[in-house]
Amino acid sequence: MDKYEKVFELAKRRGFLWNSFELYGGSRGFYDYGPLGSTLKRRIEQIWREFYVIQEGIWRSSARP
Repeated sequence: MDKYEKVFELAKRRGFLWNSFELYGGSRGFYDYGPLGSTLKRRIEQIWREFYVIQEGIWRSSARP
C-alpha cells in the first residue's frame, strides 16, 4: 500500500470523505465530503480568497475595463 492509499483510507475512516455509492446507492468512483472534509474545503477556499482576491487585488484589477 503506497502513501496515497494510506492517506486516502485515513481520510475515509476519519470522516473527511465518503464514497457516494455507500450513502446514496450511486456510481462508484464518486466521493462526498464528510463534516470534517467540508470544513477543511471551506477553510482552504477562505484562505485562497483572502490571499488572491483581497491581498493581491485580483478581483479589483480584473473588474476594470
